Amino acid sequence: MDSHAPPLPTAPGANAADPWRAMLPALASSLCDTFGFQRDSLANQCALLASLLASRAAARYHHLPVVEAASAAIWSVHQEYIVGPNSAYARWVSDPVIAATVFRSHDTDADHDPAQKHLARLATSASESASFTSLSHVLLWLAIWGEAANLRFCPEWLSFIFHCALCKWELANNPGDGSRTEFLEAIVVPAYSILRDAVFKKAEAAPRHRSDSVPLGATAASDGQVPRLRDHEDTLGYDDWNDGFGDGKWLASIVASENRRLLELPPGDWYDALQTVDWRRFARKTFLERRSLLHLLVNFRRVWMLHAWTFMTLLPPVVLNAFLPPSAATADDLVPGTSYSAAGLGFVIWGFGGLACALIHACSCIIESSHVPRTRWHAAKATAGALALAAVNILLPGLAAAVGFGFFPRPLTRVVRTFTGLLQLALSFYTGYYLVFRWSSHPGKRAPFFSLPARTTSAKRLSRSLWMLIFAFKLVFGYLWIIAPLGEPLRIATQRSCHTNGPLSDGPQVYAAAGVFLCRAYGGFTAASILLLSYTFWHLDMFLWWTIASTVCGFARAIVDGNSLMRPWQGIFSRLPERILSKIVTTTEHGPESAPLGRHSLPIPDILAVGTVWNRIVVGMYHQYLLSRDQVMSMLFYRGSSNSAATVLRVDEFPDPPATSSSSSSSQDRHASAEQLSHMTLVASREALVYPSYFGAQEDRSALVEHSEANRRLRFFARSLSMSGMPPPLPVRALPIMTVLIPHFAETVLLSTHELFRAGGVMQLKYLQSIAPEDWTRFMTASAEFSDMSGVPVHQTQDPAHQVTFPPHSWSASPSLPPTLSSPSLLALGSAVGGGAPQSTWVYSPPPPPSVSSGSGASSGTAAVPLQDAMLHLLGFRTAHPTAVQRVRKWASARTQTLWRTVHGVMQYQCALQHLGSLEAPATARQTAEMWIPRDLEYESGDLERLLSPAAIASTMDVAEGTIPSHPKVKVTLAMQQYAQMSAAEHADVDELSREFSCSGLGFAWIEAVSDAALDRRSYYSVFAAKDDPFAIDLPAASGSCSDDGVALTRPPAGTRICYRIKLPGPPILGDGKSDNQNTSLIYQRGDIVHLLDANQDNYFEEALKVRSVMSHMTRSAVASEELNTCPLVILGTREHIFSESQGLIGNIAAGKEYVFGTLTQRVMALLNSRLHYGHPDYLNFTFMQTRGGVSKAQRGLHLNEDVFAGMTALSRGGDIGHAEYIQVGKGRDLGFSSVLTFTAKIGAGMAEQIISRDHYHLGTRLPVDWLLTFYYTHTGFHVTNILSVMAIQLFVVVTMLLAVYLPSDEGVFCTTPANRSLMCSSTNKHDRELLLAWIQQGLLAFVVYFISYLPFFLQLVSEFGLAHAVLRLGRQIACLAPVFECVVTQVYATSLLTNLRVKAAKYLATGRRLATSRASFSTLWADYHRTVIEPGLCMTATLVAVALQLPAMPPLAFIAFITLSLIIAPFLFNPRQFAWPELVADFAATMRWLLLARVAAMPGKPKKQHQQQQGTRGWARDVEVPRHRLVTGYSGGFEVSLWTRLLAVGQAWARVALYVWPLSSLVPVPCASTADLRFGGALPVPVLSVLALSLVPAMVSTALHLSALVWVVVWGSVLRQPAMARAAAPVVHAVTALSVWLTWLALIAAVAFSPAAAVLAVMVAVQLQRALSTTVYALVRQDPPDARNVTAAWWSGQPMAPSGGFSAAGALGWVWIRETVVAALAHGPERAIDVCVVLVVHALVLVPIALPHWDHWHTRHMLLWSCPQCDAKKATTQSSTASSAPKSSGAYDPDAPIRQRGSDWAARLILVIITVLVWVTLLLPVIAQSWISAKQRNWVVGILGCSR
Repeated sequence: MDSHAPPLPTAPGANAADPWRAMLPALASSLCDTFGFQRDSLANQCALLASLLASRAAARYHHLPVVEAASAAIWSVHQEYIVGPNSAYARWVSDPVIAATVFRSHDTDADHDPAQKHLARLATSASESASFTSLSHVLLWLAIWGEAANLRFCPEWLSFIFHCALCKWELANNPGDGSRTEFLEAIVVPAYSILRDAVFKKAEAAPRHRSDSVPLGATAASDGQVPRLRDHEDTLGYDDWNDGFGDGKWLASIVASENRRLLELPPGDWYDALQTVDWRRFARKTFLERRSLLHLLVNFRRVWMLHAWTFMTLLPPVVLNAFLPPSAATADDLVPGTSYSAAGLGFVIWGFGGLACALIHACSCIIESSHVPRTRWHAAKATAGALALAAVNILLPGLAAAVGFGFFPRPLTRVVRTFTGLLQLALSFYTGYYLVFRWSSHPGKRAPFFSLPARTTSAKRLSRSLWMLIFAFKLVFGYLWIIAPLGEPLRIATQRSCHTNGPLSDGPQVYAAAGVFLCRAYGGFTAASILLLSYTFWHLDMFLWWTIASTVCGFARAIVDGNSLMRPWQGIFSRLPERILSKIVTTTEHGPESAPLGRHSLPIPDILAVGTVWNRIVVGMYHQYLLSRDQVMSMLFYRGSSNSAATVLRVDEFPDPPATSSSSSSSQDRHASAEQLSHMTLVASREALVYPSYFGAQEDRSALVEHSEANRRLRFFARSLSMSGMPPPLPVRALPIMTVLIPHFAETVLLSTHELFRAGGVMQLKYLQSIAPEDWTRFMTASAEFSDMSGVPVHQTQDPAHQVTFPPHSWSASPSLPPTLSSPSLLALGSAVGGGAPQSTWVYSPPPPPSVSSGSGASSGTAAVPLQDAMLHLLGFRTAHPTAVQRVRKWASARTQTLWRTVHGVMQYQCALQHLGSLEAPATARQTAEMWIPRDLEYESGDLERLLSPAAIASTMDVAEGTIPSHPKVKVTLAMQQYAQMSAAEHADVDELSREFSCSGLGFAWIEAVSDAALDRRSYYSVFAAKDDPFAIDLPAASGSCSDDGVALTRPPAGTRICYRIKLPGPPILGDGKSDNQNTSLIYQRGDIVHLLDANQDNYFEEALKVRSVMSHMTRSAVASEELNTCPLVILGTREHIFSESQGLIGNIAAGKEYVFGTLTQRVMALLNSRLHYGHPDYLNFTFMQTRGGVSKAQRGLHLNEDVFAGMTALSRGGDIGHAEYIQVGKGRDLGFSSVLTFTAKIGAGMAEQIISRDHYHLGTRLPVDWLLTFYYTHTGFHVTNILSVMAIQLFVVVTMLLAVYLPSDEGVFCTTPANRSLMCSSTNKHDRELLLAWIQQGLLAFVVYFISYLPFFLQLVSEFGLAHAVLRLGRQIACLAPVFECVVTQVYATSLLTNLRVKAAKYLATGRRLATSRASFSTLWADYHRTVIEPGLCMTATLVAVALQLPAMPPLAFIAFITLSLIIAPFLFNPRQFAWPELVADFAATMRWLLLARVAAMPGKPKKQHQQQQGTRGWARDVEVPRHRLVTGYSGGFEVSLWTRLLAVGQAWARVALYVWPLSSLVPVPCASTADLRFGGALPVPVLSVLALSLVPAMVSTALHLSALVWVVVWGSVLRQPAMARAAAPVVHAVTALSVWLTWLALIAAVAFSPAAAVLAVMVAVQLQRALSTTVYALVRQDPPDARNVTAAWWSGQPMAPSGGFSAAGALGWVWIRETVVAALAHGPERAIDVCVVLVVHALVLVPIALPHWDHWHTRHMLLWSCPQCDAKKATTQSSTASSAPKSSGAYDPDAPIRQRGSDWAARLILVIITVLVWVTLLLPVIAQSWISAKQRNWVVGILGCSR
């Protein structure tokens, strides 16, 4: 603490513990009278300030007397908020431009900095009133922040408003004269309105489609607003608004009333003048977030320059050596065929790397000026310098060329050329070095608040050494494997000629000219494609080496830190009691300055504390059903006889520890070892403390703990205590205060009975029982111990009929369900019970006992049992009671991803601190030890029974069955965004949650909307409810404005009361939801630390014990920052255990990715200072994040990954971000194929938004180069690598296709002598052919980057679990085809990012992390993945087939084939029960209806999942064609993209057509062409024109059919008003068009003489041609956004649509009708027909494995779900039948049985089989024709289709 901190005067009546409480009411009253703050808002901020002061006094100054500690706490808070070096306000006011603007009117002293004088004046007030003045400053800032609502995201705006208010507070004559206005209306509402109106607008009518609507409640849509149809570059965001207040020139331009500049007024009048400013005049964009890949070039120009510099430096010599003779580069002889010498040119061409760097830099500067308007002048200067460097790099090669061409005398040529080359090489190296390593930002580009945290010397050395090593490996291996083999393929591709010296063909000259042009350009295009592919490999190579280096670095760091299994000598279990003593029990206190840490002594012997803590951990696991009673008895410390043979612990031989110690690392020296502890007894009680045998047995893996979850938790707990990075904990009384913030939107609170019994393929409860059978068995056993489960109800209900005792059956205690219950009954049962109380009766006939044969029949009578009681009977309970339902729901909720599990885990903090606090308190320490350490387990088991009884948890502060008393150090806030809109059942679940934990400091924050009929508007309030607020400050009743415009409309949760109700300026949800929800609830923070968790996380008691070390970590960092004026630790991340890893293959894969990211990846990122904030489970420095814009960012769409932006803000504003691995929390991940890919798409789209943001721009242009490379490859570079990986595969397929068609041949480009079975040209130059084939095979090795992604996962598993576990887990994933899923993930990452960089498609996607046991329909999978996954896979697979048919056998191509086929089959391969025949047949029929029928559009208000389940509201047009159309026009983002962007999409589509036509022109044989055509290859083959003509047949057929149907639909729909009859023509038209597509494909196969390779390319040309035609129609004949969903249905119903979307009879002859007819005929019809044919092809591929026996069972149960309940039931049935003489019963309940019992549609099965056979015949038609049809017959067919002119 600063020695100048003034003492705090003791106010009359002040509490000695917190003397500031007497000052706050008076301060609050004065502030309310001056500024008009709301009373509840100010009371809440007073409570926040009181908690901050209490936290500081306890954590940092507990060694001082109370008054001095309070004074120091006030000084500390004042430093962080107002005047300290890390204060946001101090940094704002100290900026030179801001200071010159703000203080120029009232400070004329030029000798001193006016800002520093101002801050010094605020910090050195009169000592007698220092604390009061400091509190007033801080409270004023908090009051402004508390009512700022969405403006809290703008820290510079807050600083400016605070400065104006401070001037009024200090300089005004009568601050409390009563002439105040409400702060909310006067200051906040004008600014809020600008930001709201930039995103939303007043709706003229309700939004008609879902993409423009947002969830109702506290959103702008609920206030009659709809999103504006504009992109970010036209939207004023929070950052744009905030940047203005950080610009002094902009502030000086603000004009108040009477056209006077605001800052020219007296400072005391600034605040009042703010109310007269028209802020809309001054709002401006400061950064243009334009959608373009060019942002990557601007932000990371140094990364691209580095790759281009090295590539262009190493490539030219290789190419020169390939093109010139071996002696030409050194001799003075002339190059053959030229008139110059090439000697010495190697130095010159090496200099091309500098030229590439200069050009890239110049281009990036030009592009930058279009994104950042205020830097255009500085960008122009930088561009001029870069162009000058480029000009010099161009002139020197030109001079060298002049020397080579003989402009100099021959004797001087070699000398001049060599000197020029060396000069050029030096200049190139200087250019690259300066632009890459020395240049960070061009001069004059200001970033006033950008300040990076200082890196330690060791971190700098490690970072630079690591990247130097990476570059060394990259340059060596990259040159050998990528660049060196590149010369010969380039030479072969570019030196081929077309031999066009002879006569051209007899056909039209245009054909001949086109053939010559294509022939001559073919080689150049092929060479350019090879170069582009090689550069892609060159860029991917860097990520490959970064992955290897970072993985090895993280692996080594884990071993060094002790976080690894590779250190067996550390004895994690044998020394666990010792480490519990030193790392958990023993605490240290932070003393005065320069004083060592002092050890805090416990009032009981240390070994008693160790036994108490360990027993508490073990008993907690027992009550969570993880340990059995026998296991617990072998693991407990207990008090026994000193004569016992067991190992005992003697207190008299335990050495007293020293009073002080310098660090926790010496704890092993000052505490006894395990051997010393084994000789101690309890002298006072004359009893021995028996040492459990578990520790020694667990060390050699002979432990008695067999449960995997318990074993995992105990192993990590033991290993974490041996880590060297764990700081010593603080005593409980010296801990800071922490608030756990959990945002909640629509996550499940508590599983309902309907969800448990939901039958969508596999019943949820049954699946939970199968994956946790031991837990379920122990739960059933423990349930029998409760009185309400044993036949005698605990509470007698009013309805005696409700108490039913069931007769015992053989399965009453079995974990499986009864065999006689069918799935429909279960579903009906769950539906009835899940919604509330039962309303009907279900009749159940109990099965016969096992002793009765199955043929004797069932019981003669039936009993009428209520539904809820029947459900309990099914679960195995003997007595019906509502408590049983709740217990089962809680048991299931604690094993899935629910809010209940999260809150249950968070409350472990309360348990841990209560337990540790009771050990530290002298009054309760001995009692706690006696409570948790039982007496002899064999003879005096009363203590043990008490400890293990179900009631023990409630009486010993656990959360399983009872409530926990609130601990003042931890508060929990649930930010429930949709609480006011919840259903009654959801409110009941929240009430149950509140009743369970309301005594534990649990608070609920939500947003409430109140309608005001008089003003015709809605008022919004932020409401906070809790049992009480221990930091509440009672304010005078007259203080503040009235914020209660009425009573609260929403009832608070049970057991709570509304503490604060704060009015908001409007609907607070202006963004994507989560960030606004966090921002709204952040005002209810208490204490210094905010701990962010998601609603799918968990925590454990043994991990909660270590939270004191986390608080100690952050506290010591804050103290050091305060004393040394360094950057504080603002974010501390921890690792996560993914508890969903056992829930199926997809869950295991997703868990593995998250596991590696949370451990090894973040370990390296923190080591290299590149870790950001990832939302959870990070601990944040509240004051730092609060004053920098909050814990997230919230601009709609742009800040989709809101937490990452907060991390970038913290990093760019000087905050340090760390990572701790000694503590972990649980977390759940997505479990299904669709949910994982939805999350992947969200991350990819979010990264696209990050790329176009100013945050990436600032970091990318200002970070040092080694830091930049780490930041790039850990964030953006990962996604760019995904794009380049997909691009590399596509390029490789295309290049291989080009080379396969154009292999060396003397016959020219057109092949005339096919070799053997393929169409490969026979070449006279066998050496060139071998070189090309060798290069193709070597290029396949570059795709090792796909396999290297498994390296971090494998090594992290080896590090923590051993080699055997790593091999088994990874091997099981690979055996279950996990690489197929990885291919799809990479594709989705790339597609999402690229799509969002072109159109606005980013939005928050709710994944729904439920158990993935239900089957998705084919139409749903096709609609979701056809564009992103299936169609690219089909395209690449078809191309690869054509390539494989051209090349000789090449096994490495199988790897590419595996990737492309994975994209096709993955959506269906990872779909549960995909191959079940009944569902497959029904699904096929539904898919055909979905494709062919014209469906009515769904209502826009319905959720997507609802109308996907209703086949009557779905259709191909809405699910497939509308998204495809919007992708081209941009309407998927709610706005129209520019014409240039649409034309670019059209150009890309036609380029794909040309890409397939070009090789086809060289591949198709021409039997009817002349000899000259064949020899010289000068004319375009006529069959190619036939292919193009045949490709247009489906479009012409569709046009004819739609024009014919137009009369039908007009007559029936418009005239006769029978839309149903009008729509009847749709399936006929669609079916005939699909048939025309299929016949066209057959004709194309025949047109190319049944050549397999040519047939594939011909079909691809037809498909791509139709795609290009559709894209052109979509781009040029646009549709209005409101009509996009309804137009197809309206056309087929005969009801023409007006442009507004309504029906209009006058529109029949209007533009809308004509436009939609053109779109339907040329785009919708052919596209639908192609999809029908492609769907049939995919069905044929999917049906291949169905012939395998029991394939569906193995696929669903063993491959996807990793659980087989039927197998377990069959085993149990077999064992019971073997042990008993009774015959078998009807069998265990099989969830698949009801599905097999469904009706069999043999007609549908037969149709499916016939269609599949026809599809395979068509696919194999070229091969069949080659075998069965003679060459003469094939030529005759080709002559008919291809030679008729």
